[in-house]
Amino acid sequence: MTSERGRLDDVAQWYSPADFEGLMVAESARRLAARCRGTSALEVGCGEGYVTREFSRGFERVVAVEAATEYAEAVQNLGLPNVEVVNCLFEDFATPDRFDTIVISHVLEHVIDPVGLLRKCSALLQKDGVVLVAVPNAGSLHRRVGVQLGVLDTVETLSEADVRIGHRRVYDEESLRRDLESAGLRVIELRGHFLKPLSNAQMAQLPAEVQTAFLRIGDDLPAELGTELFAECEAW
Repeated sequence: MTSERGRLDDVAQWYSPADFEGLMVAESARRLAARCRGTSALEVGCGEGYVTREFSRGFERVVAVEAATEYAEAVQNLGLPNVEVVNCLFEDFATPDRFDTIVISHVLEHVIDPVGLLRKCSALLQKDGVVLVAVPNAGSLHRRVGVQLGVLDTVETLSEADVRIGHRRVYDEESLRRDLESAGLRVIELRGHFLKPLSNAQMAQLPAEVQTAFLRIGDDLPAELGTELFAECEAW
C-alpha cells in the first residue's frame, strides 16, 4: 500500500482540474451535494476539495480521507471548521463512526479493489444513509469519437490521459452496477451526467456559455453517452 500512496502523490504533484475540466468537476460537486442526507458525511478521496467545500456548507461534520499528501494539505488549508482531513489510503482508514452520506467521486477507477472499497463504505453507512458514486463513463461521446479516429481501440481502452492520471479501468452502466451490487449496495438511481463530444483541451476553446450548454444537454441524453456516470445507493 505504500507504493499506492506514492503513486497518488506523484499524480497530485501535477494534476489540477482547470478550464473545462474544472467547470465539470465543480458542477459534479454541486450535483453530489444536492443528493446528500443527514448531518455527517464521509468523503473518500477529496482531491483539491471541490466536493469538500460543497459538503462543508450542508453538514455539521465532514470527514475527508485523502491518500495524496499534497491534496490533503490543500484541503486542510481551506480552513473549513467542520471538516476533518485524514491523510491515508481509505483502505487503511479506521473509525468507530457511521455516516449519513458517503461520497466516492472519481475514485473507483483508481483503486486496486473497487468492490472491497465499496464494501467498506457500506459498513460505515448509517441506517437510512446514502452512498453517492461518480465515475468516468466508458461510453462517453468523446471516447466514441476517439475510437472512430483510431485514437482508442475500444471505448474501454485506457487512453494516454487515463494512464497518466492513474486510472486502472473505465466503467459502463453494467460494470458499475455489478460492482455496487457485489459490495452489498442497492442502486436507487444510475444515470449519466454531462455531454463532452471533444477532449478537455478542445472543449476549453469553446465559449463559456457553450461549455455550460453541453454540460446541461447531457441530462436529456441516454446515460451511456454521458461523460460521467452517477449512482445513488443504499445498503441492503
